[in-house]
Amino acid sequence: MVAALTPVTRSLSVEDLTKEGFTAREIEQLVDLRDRYPYIEFTDSGKQWNHLKFVKWRFTNGDLARS
Repeated sequence: MVAALTPVTRSLSVEDLTKEGFTAREIEQLVDLRDRYPYIEFTDSGKQWNHLKFVKWRFTNGDLARS
């Protein structure tokens, strides 16, 4: 698989972030942000990313034909 299409697998644990001084709320926000943008280099916004996921879902379910 192309490296750019592979989500980042190296991640800091909650314990690591806590040791660095992040609060529980900040850690929650960071985790949410990471989950929203696993392929950040291909997205301009959360809206665009959600649209791409929707198109992929439609293709996977046979609603769209490959051109």
